[in-house]
Amino acid sequence: MKKSKTNIKQSLMGLLIGLIFGGILILPGIVCPQLKVFFKTEMVEGGFLNFMLCWLAAIAIMGVAFYLQIIIHEAGHLVFGLLSGYKFVSFRVGSFMIMRSDNGRLKCGYFSVMGTAGQCLLEPPTDNIEDAYHTPYKLYGMGGVIANIVAAIIAIVMVVTLEMGVLPLFSLIMLGATGIVMALMNGIPLKMSVPNDGYDVFVLGDDKEFLRLLWLQLKINAQHSRGVKLADMPEEWFALPDDADLSNPMYAAIVGFRASRFEEKFDFENEWKELKRLYDLGAQLIPLYRMETACDMLVAAVALRLGREQIMSFMTEEVIRYAKIYSNNMVSRAVTYYVWQRFVEQKPADKEAAQVRKIAEKSPMRGSATNAVALLEWLESLDVSEYAVN
Repeated sequence: MKKSKTNIKQSLMGLLIGLIFGGILILPGIVCPQLKVFFKTEMVEGGFLNFMLCWLAAIAIMGVAFYLQIIIHEAGHLVFGLLSGYKFVSFRVGSFMIMRSDNGRLKCGYFSVMGTAGQCLLEPPTDNIEDAYHTPYKLYGMGGVIANIVAAIIAIVMVVTLEMGVLPLFSLIMLGATGIVMALMNGIPLKMSVPNDGYDVFVLGDDKEFLRLLWLQLKINAQHSRGVKLADMPEEWFALPDDADLSNPMYAAIVGFRASRFEEKFDFENEWKELKRLYDLGAQLIPLYRMETACDMLVAAVALRLGREQIMSFMTEEVIRYAKIYSNNMVSRAVTYYVWQRFVEQKPADKEAAQVRKIAEKSPMRGSATNAVALLEWLESLDVSEYAVN
C-alpha cells in the first residue's frame, strides 16, 4: 500500500514535469504570431529563425516568472511565519541569502542546499522545549503555497480584466501558470531530494513528535546561525528516543546535529558512529542527507585512519562531484574537498584551504564557519605521511 502511494506521488510529479516541458515546446507556436511585432521579425523573415527567437523569448519569460514565484513563495513563508509569532533568521533565494547576525543586523552571503530553490528559516516563538508541542506550524509551512496561489489569482484576474500589450499579457499568463505549478509542486505531499511543504504539514504534521523535532531543528539552526556552538547548546536538544525512525528526515537531521556536535569536540570516533547509523539506512535516507552524510564521513574516516577501500565505499564519483560543486559556497563542503585533495588524492591543497577561509569569512552561517576554520587548522597540523589514505 505504501509503495502504491509512492508510485502515485511520483506519477503526479512526472505529470507536472511533463506539463511544464510540454508547455515550453508548444508555447512558441501559440505566441509567435503575437510576439512578431515585439521582435520586429519583418527584419528576419524566415521560419526557423523566427521560431527560435520566439522559443527563446518564451523560455526567458518563463524563467523570470519562475524566479519571481520562488521569491513570492519564500516571502509567503516569511509573512505567515511572522504572523504566527516566529522570529526572522534567514531568507534565501537560489544561493543568495539574507540573515540576521548575532548583533541583530541583517547581512548578506551565499549558501546553497541541494534540491531547494530557496528557503526561509525562522525561529520558533517559544524558548522552552516543553512548549514545542504547541508550536504553530501550518501557516508557516503552507505560507509559500498560499502566496503562490494568491499571486497566480492576481495575475489571472489582471489578464482577464485589463487591456495590455502582448509582452505584459504573456508575462502575466506565465506568472499565473508558474504560480499554479509551484503551488502544486509544494502543496502535494512529496518526499523527493528533500520533503516538500505539503509533506511536512500534512504527513509529518499528524505526528505530535514532529512538532518537537520541528522546534528543535529551527531552534538549533537559529542558535548555530548566530555563532553558538552545538556543544554549548542544551544536551536535551540532541536526545533521541530508542525507537526513533531515522529514515524520517526530522530524526535524521537531529542525528546530523549530534555528529557535528562530536566533530566540534574532535571526537571523531563518536562522530563516525552517528554518521554510519545514517549512511547504513541506504535508500531509506533522502538523497540530500545521504550526500551530506557521506561528505562528513570523510573527515572522520581520515582522522580515524580508515583504509582506502572503506573510504571509497561511500566516497563515490557522485559524492566527490557534489563536494566539489558545493565547495564554492558551503564551508562544510569546502572542508570536505580540502580533505579529499590533501589526504586521499595526496595533492597540494593550499588553494582548497584558502577557499575554506574565504567562505568562512563571508558565510552567514557563523557556527558552521567557526567550526570549519577550527577543523581546518587541526587538519593542517596533521602529517600527511601519517594520515594519507592508502
